[in-house]
Amino acid sequence: MHTRRWLFVLLIAVLVLPTLAIAPFAGAQEGPPQVGLRPDAPPYALHGPYWVGLKDSAITFEYSDGTTRESRVSVWYPAQNPGGALQPYTYTPEQRVLDYSGTLYLPRTLTALLDAAPDMAAAPYPVVIFSHGGWAYRWHLPQYVENLASHGFVVIATDHQDAPPDWVMTGHKELTRQWDVRALIDYAGQITAADGVLPGVADMERVGVTGYSAGGFTALLAGGARRSSAAKEEWCALDVVINSWVGPLLCTDAGAREQEWATLLGVDQPADGLWPDISDPRVDAIVSIDGGAFDFGPEGLGAINVPALLFFARGAPGELPYPLDTLFDALHHDKEVVVIFEYANHALFSPLCSEGMLSAQTVGDCAQPVWDRPRSHDLFNHLATAFFLATLSDDPDAAAALAPDVARFPGITYQATGF
Repeated sequence: MHTRRWLFVLLIAVLVLPTLAIAPFAGAQEGPPQVGLRPDAPPYALHGPYWVGLKDSAITFEYSDGTTRESRVSVWYPAQNPGGALQPYTYTPEQRVLDYSGTLYLPRTLTALLDAAPDMAAAPYPVVIFSHGGWAYRWHLPQYVENLASHGFVVIATDHQDAPPDWVMTGHKELTRQWDVRALIDYAGQITAADGVLPGVADMERVGVTGYSAGGFTALLAGGARRSSAAKEEWCALDVVINSWVGPLLCTDAGAREQEWATLLGVDQPADGLWPDISDPRVDAIVSIDGGAFDFGPEGLGAINVPALLFFARGAPGELPYPLDTLFDALHHDKEVVVIFEYANHALFSPLCSEGMLSAQTVGDCAQPVWDRPRSHDLFNHLATAFFLATLSDDPDAAAALAPDVARFPGITYQATGF
């Protein structure tokens, strides 16, 4: 009888002990769910190992020309969440944005934890400045910036001067975007200082810049690309551009923009059409999401002086007037990637339609006959996050994911060097 009892106890132990060995201790912090937008999301599109904190504040920008302006700044960062509970955060458009065009900015509910304590386990973390697109504002791509923060980055964004409702782009606003990049890098230094709101969280020796559309243009300039008036003029003369909605938008009053640049930079309009480098030397890597090669041309892109990942869409007439080899050969850094989404238009990278929104203003851009939008977002989240991990964090696994024989996805034309 005693023998049977001990055999029973031994059987229970064999069944239970392995379960106890892998079960988390009570009170331990559970990691966030490792999910992407689709079940087939590639590795770096899956939510990373960190919970994401969010701080949103009003600050005063002080520019080098002595001017100031008020704006809001959002900071996403690796955060603590001891209970491990999902606490969805809703990015709700501000009234000024709703007054401009509420249909474009539906609320988006994601996973950031407002004002959460930072996770300092692997701090300090690299800094990435995010620049929003035209007619948008700092919460333009919340899933993208949350993904970056979940993989160990401090991401900072502000509303540029062309944010709603003051949406008309001018040469002055194009330049103030660069001033904003510099101000945000300064701001990162302030918040990570001993008396800052997130002391010790940011590594000021590792800084990246990224953005979409006009924000991609901003990222290119931040990495050393030089605007080319000649390239822009050549592009604006294309019939497919003249007869499209984008031609009047980007080519009208081009001369006035050029004059604004010359005045603000204190230079004459360049005879060769190539404007001076206005980058910040603190920037170590850039990711441009369809920032417009036509503003720079191969010669202007060839001036990029940091590791660069350039995304483009090639589907709408005139959107990408250069073949891949021309773009890739123009770059001269030892770490560079060019990614082209085939059969897609510029709005593929925008979240405007992710919630099923269609309106008279957006139906044309929402139409993506070939691409599933969540799939495209998973892909650029994956590649951009891997790129910043490889270049700012020296992550060998992320670098391996960027190798041309690994980064092979249907519908994408891909070329890379240094990975």
